[in-house]
Amino acid sequence: MFNMATTEGINLDEKIRLGRAEVQTLLMIILKEKESQAVAESTIGSVVVTEALKRLATYHTLALTYRDAHFNQVSERYKGKWEEYRRLASEAKAELSRTGIGIVRTPLNRPAQPQIAAVAGSLPAGSYFISICWTDGVGSESEASEIRTLVTTQASGISITPAGAPAGATGWHVFAGTVEDVLWQQNTAPLPIPGNWVSPGSSLVIGRAPGTGQEPDSYVVQDNRFWRG
Repeated sequence: MFNMATTEGINLDEKIRLGRAEVQTLLMIILKEKESQAVAESTIGSVVVTEALKRLATYHTLALTYRDAHFNQVSERYKGKWEEYRRLASEAKAELSRTGIGIVRTPLNRPAQPQIAAVAGSLPAGSYFISICWTDGVGSESEASEIRTLVTTQASGISITPAGAPAGATGWHVFAGTVEDVLWQQNTAPLPIPGNWVSPGSSLVIGRAPGTGQEPDSYVVQDNRFWRG
């Protein structure tokens, strides 16, 4: 898809933003139908990215991208993919309607990318990929931030500072690795807010991978809200 977007002059970042905005509008419509306008507006920030919602956002964004590619060239080459992703997005929307929109009582929003810098230290020169997540007092964790990359040309340490902790966050975790798709937790206990983390040794810790974010406390589905537990 990246090659196609480049060839057709499609801005993927813009398509991702548009896809997310349109899915958020859909969620607002569903919530408004079940709640009042005021409750819907206050609830949208508490929506959890469940598997059904993730699939809807992904397929909808892919459909938007291939739709634009099709109309750019009026080419049957892209029409089939556009229609297929539109069908998959419709199925994901139906699944979301059945399973419900996941809601948490105290949301931990996804962190912005942290501030990172090379400092004195003994990690080998190379590329390091870094992400963080928020934690709260009962052990919940947010979705991990987008990954940032630090490239060093000599032995160094890594300093990481989060920004803009949400209400309810009491700590944060650091994930780092030398391969973008393989990150490990570097701290053993939640780090304090405010504060920063500096790599302590000559190698990264091989800990657990980032989680997928908070689990819903309830679901808004059809005409009722179903609570867990």
